[in-house]
Amino acid sequence: MFGAPAAPSYRPNLDKVRAAQTMPWEPSQLSRYRLIFQQTTLWLPDDEAAQYRFAFDAEMDRLQPPDPG
Repeated sequence: MFGAPAAPSYRPNLDKVRAAQTMPWEPSQLSRYRLIFQQTTLWLPDDEAAQYRFAFDAEMDRLQPPDPG
């Protein structure tokens, strides 16, 4: 009567995310999520956006596998 029900929202378990030891995303997903995150921060005040980008980049660095070379 009122259309399709809303899709359930996804809420990550932050404890599980922070405890991750390896990158959970395939390279194509990582590229997409990096782009989405960077674009989303453009809506924030500059100082707040910079803080979020710094934290995001730090997590991405932490989750990257060590360079074998």
